[in-house]
Amino acid sequence: ALDHLLKIKKPLEKHLYLRLRDLFSLKVDLVFYDVTSSYFEGQGPASLAKEGYSRDHEPGKKQVLIGLILCNSLPIGHEVFEGNRVDKKTLKEILAKLKEDFEIDRCILVGDRGLISKENLEELEKQDFESILALRKRRSREVKKVLKEGAPIYCRTSEQLEYREVKKEDGLRYILCRNPEVAI
Repeated sequence: ALDHLLKIKKPLEKHLYLRLRDLFSLKVDLVFYDVTSSYFEGQGPASLAKEGYSRDHEPGKKQVLIGLILCNSLPIGHEVFEGNRVDKKTLKEILAKLKEDFEIDRCILVGDRGLISKENLEELEKQDFESILALRKRRSREVKKVLKEGAPIYCRTSEQLEYREVKKEDGLRYILCRNPEVAI
């Protein structure tokens, strides 16, 4: 049954997206994108099933990556990628899908640390997509540099969360978050 659906995936997804958009009056200006993986106990499809980083802690098993696109908590599209592909190498295809298949010319894309790369940031800008992406302090020279600039004044929202906004000359904005109970 799934083989038959695969043949009409693109028009079916677009039809479902348009119906959801109309039915729920979706304003597609904020899109969430995440990648997960699923492994096979057997061989899986030869063209996609590959050994790669295992989120399931099942090294040595073949898997696929699944990229899911959400708007207002509703799934509007997905792509299945080779199991040995790195998350950040999926974004360019997803941006093309948003533009071409769903005719979304501009929106804010929200993603996790796995999508961060210089190439992806350039592609987001080239495609006229804004983004909200997470960075880890420990891994980002840019965040460490921003932390050293100016007074470290944080706004407290709860016992476990403080944040600080830093605007850069190049238009980038950093929202630095920390847990004061854990911060060293």
